[in-house]
Amino acid sequence: KPIILSDIPVFREIAKDFALFVNPNCSHSIAKGIIDLKSKKDLQKKFIKISSHKKNFFSWKKAVKKTIKVYNEVSK
Repeated sequence: KPIILSDIPVFREIAKDFALFVNPNCSHSIAKGIIDLKSKKDLQKKFIKISSHKKNFFSWKKAVKKTIKVYNEVSK
């Protein structure tokens, strides 16, 4: 699914090119993002296509493994 995220560094780092970024402090920017994503079919298709290639990058299993690895490293 296409997603809208706050335009902050952590989300830019994670989502890069598969999300529509909006200014989280500007209701106009948020509203425009919602309207654009809802009304512009080409924009929807672009994000759906990109995100379908990225979906396997994220999983709970990977997150758990990486979290345990970090905990093990800092507990040494």
